Amino acid sequence: MKRNIILFAVLLAVACGGVYFFYSAKIMQTDFASQSEVNSVVSNQDVAVALAAKSVSNTYRGPLDDCLQNGFVYTRLGDMMADCTLNYVHFYPSPAAKTQNMQKRKAGELKIGSFNLFHLGDNQAPLKNLALMANVINRWDIVGAQEFMPLPSDAALNNLSLMKLLQDESKKPIRFPYDDWHVVTPGYLKLLQELQKLDSSWALILQSSPAGEGSTGEMAGFFYRSSLVDLKEWDYCPAERSADIKTNAPLKNYACLVQVPEQTQKLISRTAFAANFRSGQFDFVGLTAHIRFRPPDSEADLRIQLDTICSMHADLKKCNLPKDSIGRFYEVVAVVEQISSIKEKAHDKDVIFMGDFNLELQPKNVEYWKAALRKAPGFVATQTELTTLSVPGNKLASNYDHFIFDPTETTECDARTAKSYNILLAAKVTQDPVLKKFAGFFKAGGQTAFAETVATDLEKMLKYQEKGDLFVRPLSDKEKKDYTDSMAESLKRMKVNDYAAEVELISDHLPIELSCRTNKADKVRK
Repeated sequence: MKRNIILFAVLLAVACGGVYFFYSAKIMQTDFASQSEVNSVVSNQDVAVALAAKSVSNTYRGPLDDCLQNGFVYTRLGDMMADCTLNYVHFYPSPAAKTQNMQKRKAGELKIGSFNLFHLGDNQAPLKNLALMANVINRWDIVGAQEFMPLPSDAALNNLSLMKLLQDESKKPIRFPYDDWHVVTPGYLKLLQELQKLDSSWALILQSSPAGEGSTGEMAGFFYRSSLVDLKEWDYCPAERSADIKTNAPLKNYACLVQVPEQTQKLISRTAFAANFRSGQFDFVGLTAHIRFRPPDSEADLRIQLDTICSMHADLKKCNLPKDSIGRFYEVVAVVEQISSIKEKAHDKDVIFMGDFNLELQPKNVEYWKAALRKAPGFVATQTELTTLSVPGNKLASNYDHFIFDPTETTECDARTAKSYNILLAAKVTQDPVLKKFAGFFKAGGQTAFAETVATDLEKMLKYQEKGDLFVRPLSDKEKKDYTDSMAESLKRMKVNDYAAEVELISDHLPIELSCRTNKADKVRK
């Protein structure tokens, strides 16, 4: 008996161009997508039925599965290459695509950024402006990024099922019956595609699975401009895990999570992601992390963490951290304890630890920073400007984002240049057309006009559904409401004040930046 197949597509002009499709065996959910031209209908339903009937795993592994779907469900034109390993997932342009529109950069300079992207890819921020975010990130050449989110479970399982429709028996991609379509795509991959519109050499390497607080966990990684920055093999990461997940063929040993001991791993929420880079004469290891926000539930774990920090404090009697800070400083310690091994395995002295530490750099806690960094002599935390956005106060609140490195060893980078990049201020003074558009949200009527655009676009939403034959019908009022409730709430929040709009469109953090040189040879170590 033929299984009933339902192909859904919902069109919404406020999303990216194309048509979203979901396979459904009467259990999957629809979602919304952007309007484009729709062409022919399935020419051979029996083939689709047979392929879809194959068993589909109900386990979604985050970036690892996203990587395996590259070329089938995502980026089917072949312009994006992907390496899928247990150590890392690597998305990068094909050789032909890489040189299509590479941006010229000033010789000898390397601009490093770090950016908490605030729930990139989940439903908490449905109106993110990815083009604007890409325009900001394009200021730099390598960016440590935090808060990549895995796909929502319904979309992830839909895409796993859809992949069965999009390959033949020999596992090769087949033509789908529509010329212009796309699926619900991971936020980090959509952002990479926006970056490649600005410079075709942008690439992304990130951890292969989510980890940490929350029901879904999150990922960290690095966007890098591959015309200026190369990944470099090293001995730190377990070589057997840098193998192709499908064929087990060895791949380049570029990156992995920091290898903390098992006992330490039990005490932390997540560790840093480490990758080895080269730009010109400058070789360095980048570490990026989103340090935990909430304290551990276990009082015993909290005591172990505090004892560890206090054992390195200059004055044990004065070691009395607030509960929220204990786990945060301990996660810094867990990474810093591995820096000597990282240097040894990388055969390099240059390590730059960047991210959202959820810890301020202030005189009142400087001794705790010294304690946390004691196992890495010479390393200091930099960047004291405020980086978190307070919506209730309509102001910047805390300086949680930092670069940590040894300025006496990593002389290629100038610690004095470490600072935040105030997107809101830049948007109001710049001539850049994308940032000027962002500034329009703070002018009279700007947000109202945006809301009207969204409301108008809802009338263009259509639904593809099979009842004997495929047909198109408008969404019902209830379906429109189901699809747009989260956007309506986002619009409502956006109207509170300027910082609320920035949170909804971009992030609740400002990015930070650091200037380095790539034409300066390393000091010869005696």
